[in-house]
Amino acid sequence: MPRSFSILLAATGVLAATHSAAAPAERIFRGGPIVTVNPALPTAEAVAVVGGKIVAVGTEAEVMKLAGPETTVT
Repeated sequence: MPRSFSILLAATGVLAATHSAAAPAERIFRGGPIVTVNPALPTAEAVAVVGGKIVAVGTEAEVMKLAGPETTVT
């Protein structure tokens, strides 16, 4: 059973479901709802992080594409 949680994210320019770095995400948080505080994307299902920075926010399916063998998924 997936764990539900809410995360409040600061509205920044990185709140998009895109990731241009060659490395996979270090950590993916999923199981939303995740409150983004971004009117264009008020809630999301998952967030990917690389180097301590949010690199993707979106549906779980979109964000999980950034997972690699060493990615921690919570």
